[in-house]
Amino acid sequence: MNSNKYIIHPYVRLLFLVVFLIGTIFNNNMLHLIIAYLFVLIPLFIIGNKILSHFKLIALGIIPIFLTFILLYIFIYKNPEYGWDFIFNKIIKLTIYTSIFQLALIIPAKHLISTLTKWGLKGETLLIVLSAFTVPNDIVSKSEKIIEARFSRGFIKKRTFLNKFKQLPFVMIPLIIGVIRTSHERADSWEQKNIISLLNNYKSATQKINYNHFLNITLIIICIIWLILPLTLK
Repeated sequence: MNSNKYIIHPYVRLLFLVVFLIGTIFNNNMLHLIIAYLFVLIPLFIIGNKILSHFKLIALGIIPIFLTFILLYIFIYKNPEYGWDFIFNKIIKLTIYTSIFQLALIIPAKHLISTLTKWGLKGETLLIVLSAFTVPNDIVSKSEKIIEARFSRGFIKKRTFLNKFKQLPFVMIPLIIGVIRTSHERADSWEQKNIISLLNNYKSATQKINYNHFLNITLIIICIIWLILPLTLK
């Protein structure tokens, strides 16, 4: 599926981020939360080609938290006020929160600068935010290189997910050092290239982006409904 056909306008993206967060905070209806996740957020992941990365987030982030909640509230605390309904409500809300941030803030590289500039970022502020967007990629690439080096040296016998997970304590220190070093090198390189002036001139050099009107109008309508829905429940 070509994700270029489903480009969300920066203003709609920002509206979606703010409104969906506010609506989710004030909406405690489990049915509404599940419907929003299954019929709004999941389709957005699919048309944006982000569904696999979302499922990875669920597997590595949400499911371990869910199991931890079961251990704490069901087997340790055993408080009837914090039963299964409490756990499911918190997990569904946490899943929606992470989905909202994942959808709104994982921006295609070719639309990143234009999106941030339309959000009003410029100059050094824009540069700082761009640097922040590069950090996750640095973490992933460097952690993969460190684990691959441990494979080649024989510290890991089998290439299984569990064995990779066990390498986390050995990865942290060189990973932190590597990310900090890369950040300093990037800052020096951008300063030498006078990147701020290049960013200021970027707007005039970019081509007009054709946003999907149907998708953006639909998202605006959904955001309005999601915002007023908690008010109808009171």
